[in-house]
Amino acid sequence: MPDMSITRKKALMPGDVLLACTDGLWSGISDDEMAVLATRTASNLTENLKALSLKALTNSSPHSDNTTATALLWISE
Repeated sequence: MPDMSITRKKALMPGDVLLACTDGLWSGISDDEMAVLATRTASNLTENLKALSLKALTNSSPHSDNTTATALLWISE
């Protein structure tokens, strides 16, 4: 079973990004890299997810794993 932690509710602010991903993605990049790539404003969320996946695959190669991810951009209160 994967290790999970449940915390108190936290209000989302416009512009917050929620990222759910497999270990193949988060094990290949640092939390800081993930935060920067997931929230950069120069491109859209789809392109950011592609960049995250490519970075993780490159860093973990040749032992890359499934890098499935999905994200949600909160745009309203």
